[in-house]
Amino acid sequence: NANEGEYISVDKTQGGVLILRGRVKVKVKEGHLTADSISIDSKRNEIYAEGGIQYKKGSLEIQGDKFIYDLDMERGIVYEAKASLFPIYFVGKKMKKLDENKYLLDVGYFTSCNAEIPHYKFKAKKIFVYEDQSVVATHLWYNVGGTNVFYLPLFYGTNLGTGWVVQVGQNRTQGTFFQSSYQWSEPLSAIKTLSPVGRKIKIDYYEKTGPHLGFEFWKVSPWLNYNMDLGVADYRDYRVASRYTNLNEFQLGKFNDVVVTNQVDKGEKCLEYKGRCVTTYSNLIRTQDPNFTSRIPNYGEKHQTWWKANIIANSKTNNLTADGTRNVFFRFEYYTNPRFEYEFGYRYVPSNTLQALYTFRTQRNPFIRQNLTWDLDYTENRGDFSVNLAARRNWTYYFLNPQDRSNYFPVRDELPRLSIRNSSLIGYLPYSNSPVYWDLNFNSMIVRQYGPPVKKPLIGSTPLSPIDDPYGKYRENLLRTEYFGRLESGFRSNINLGTYMSFTPSGYIGVNKQSVERSDTSLSASTADLSIERYFKRESYRYIRQNHRFSVGIPEFLFSTTYRRTDARNRELPDPVLKDGRDAVHEIEFSLESHALEDLDVSIHTIRDLRQFSESYNPQPKDKERWYFTIFRIGAFYDFYDGAIKKRTTLLERKRSFFSGIFVNNDYVYHTAQTRPLYNNATLGYQMGGFSLPFIRNIRSLEIGGTWYHVFHSTYLENYGAYAPSSLNLNRSITNTSPFLDSYRFYIQTSLQITRLLGLDLELDSRVTQPWRYTSEVGDRAFYRYGQDPYTVSQTYGTVYQPVSFGNDVINSTGINGSIAKNNSAFNVYRFFMIWKYNIHDFEYQIGYSSDLRTIAGGPTFDSQVTFYDQSIFFSVSLINISLGPEESSGAQTRARLYRFRKQPLDADVIRSSLGGR
Repeated sequence: NANEGEYISVDKTQGGVLILRGRVKVKVKEGHLTADSISIDSKRNEIYAEGGIQYKKGSLEIQGDKFIYDLDMERGIVYEAKASLFPIYFVGKKMKKLDENKYLLDVGYFTSCNAEIPHYKFKAKKIFVYEDQSVVATHLWYNVGGTNVFYLPLFYGTNLGTGWVVQVGQNRTQGTFFQSSYQWSEPLSAIKTLSPVGRKIKIDYYEKTGPHLGFEFWKVSPWLNYNMDLGVADYRDYRVASRYTNLNEFQLGKFNDVVVTNQVDKGEKCLEYKGRCVTTYSNLIRTQDPNFTSRIPNYGEKHQTWWKANIIANSKTNNLTADGTRNVFFRFEYYTNPRFEYEFGYRYVPSNTLQALYTFRTQRNPFIRQNLTWDLDYTENRGDFSVNLAARRNWTYYFLNPQDRSNYFPVRDELPRLSIRNSSLIGYLPYSNSPVYWDLNFNSMIVRQYGPPVKKPLIGSTPLSPIDDPYGKYRENLLRTEYFGRLESGFRSNINLGTYMSFTPSGYIGVNKQSVERSDTSLSASTADLSIERYFKRESYRYIRQNHRFSVGIPEFLFSTTYRRTDARNRELPDPVLKDGRDAVHEIEFSLESHALEDLDVSIHTIRDLRQFSESYNPQPKDKERWYFTIFRIGAFYDFYDGAIKKRTTLLERKRSFFSGIFVNNDYVYHTAQTRPLYNNATLGYQMGGFSLPFIRNIRSLEIGGTWYHVFHSTYLENYGAYAPSSLNLNRSITNTSPFLDSYRFYIQTSLQITRLLGLDLELDSRVTQPWRYTSEVGDRAFYRYGQDPYTVSQTYGTVYQPVSFGNDVINSTGINGSIAKNNSAFNVYRFFMIWKYNIHDFEYQIGYSSDLRTIAGGPTFDSQVTFYDQSIFFSVSLINISLGPEESSGAQTRARLYRFRKQPLDADVIRSSLGGR
């Protein structure tokens, strides 16, 4: 389209130039070009345009002063370009089309701020823009109000978002710290390949504990999912400084004092021998020569290289033709030190972009990776047939002497674990039309059990008289290999006996085989080894197994009973406890459940032992001793808006996005054999969210609650005071010592969006560490705590605890009544943190305070424990939302997609509320 046109040619044999004027619009491939003047060279197949240039192709829109385009090469250039790929705007000297879906912007900037003069922008030397809504920029500066704020050598963003977080702060044990992380995501096309969907790099520095470098890769797709968390750190060993051993030095809110030192004992420097420092000596001289008088330690900075690898992967394929699935699961985790996450996994800020919806935040919990697991699991299903093959190794961390030889050592191997199952429908019972299934199950497993690691023996020592090498490395200690095998076959059915009754019978025959093989057969077997061998022989037998369940009632009131019996035949070694050695399992379980309301579950369970014991087994169990614990459980949530009965919603009714209610969960355990209650575990709390107040834009979530674990009676501790010194004059007439085992917890969590830009996250978790002080079991009557409560059993500290009311104790814990009352309170804050968040454009600014109760080594010789509040104050900046893809209409987005791809963490709970409340 054009107002006027002119064609200029030299002669009839050569091509010419078509010049169009006015508001010209030309279709170029899938896009449209609009300009004041456009010239088309038919010989060179080029387009030249100037004046009011505007090129549109889908969501891409480019504006400029001059435009040159080669139709044959499909390449072009726009000068003084202004482009938009909603919601991002690009401005630069020139923009080139490099290939079909790739553009280059030279010396330009991009921003999502749509102001005439952008409040902020990203200035880069080169910007590559792709039509799959991804962008790559080099030599990038973040500019606010014309001032460069920070620099990035490379920026990569897609429609899945990208994120940059930097945080600085002060911690009492880590000193001044700096944390930075950069996260970026691949386009959706990466789902079809092995490459990860998301990547994250973390670069941190801690004044007292050293630098840390971490990488994370994750992938979510229908056929492959994995998460890899890798890290390495130059750890600087630290201890509490000797002048901070007084607990009164650790006051809540003090940041000026550095409570740790890097001057630690690196090991033995030498021995003092006749007044001289000797470094070369033999163990024999050291232990027998009295001239060696003392050990000279070597103090200084001790550096250790720590690394971690935590990998979880899962692959699944479906074969619809063969009615089969195949699943492979792999897990590998290893840490050179179990405190890696404890020292370097402390980040107050939430994971940005996608992960912000799944990981609220990472806190410095006292999480020590004492145990590790390597796992490989393969499962294949073909119709009714299933095969599972798995291998596993469990590790635990041993603290060895010397400490530098401490490491993870195996404790249990499963190599391999095989399970084969087949369940086929073979017919129906006459008259009842109930299905009958034939089951065939085979299970086998080889287990290797390990003991504590041992040192390698000295060269030349014999197995009969081994001598450990004191400077040798530790090795794993294989104790025995255990073999398990079971094969069974049987039938089961499900019979409906009318509307209110059902019966599920099943019967199997099979064989069970267990054996053990000791690793060292040259030594005589110990009593424990012989006991294990005898036990495995007793567990090797042929059997007939029954499992029948009968239920009557409706969901509002349902009674069920389950009868189980395993009749063992031909044991390899008779069991002297059981009559004829046949009742391997013989019991009946009773349960009463009620699901009358959607948010109310009530149940009671107990089991009766029916085994027949031999006459030589004395004393014979009494009738009431055959009953196991009776468990009464109730769980409920009462919504103040729906009430006890949910209102029926229709398709035309709008679902509310707010909630408010009380939840309760209580487990009451009764010791049936002793006819007395055992313990009770109760949790009560209030939850609400989605509300607005005049001064608060949205209360996204609020939860206040507490837990009380109460032991009614303890026979184990009632005579504990008999071992206390008589000089303490303890009252030994106490019979109820159970308050010592009680546990209290109170917590509050809230997330507020005060204004459109300002938010607040708050959490307070408190524990009662001395629950017996809320009873009369304190002071000189608390003999059962001898050796554990020095304030009670010793006058050294000049005080003896007295009973205290809960209200006064809470007041004392705040410090209002002085530091002594605070230190002696039973109610203590376990964790507290508060974060103020400010959202502006695509950035989130956070300032926060955190206090965690910690216990680490301290004292002049670092051999005592110091308990204090590990406090931090920090400030962080997060780049949370650079989205280049076109936003879909709300009607085109499903709720799940909206929840998954929203990238503003400040609005995450608002979205969660809109998805159906709690």
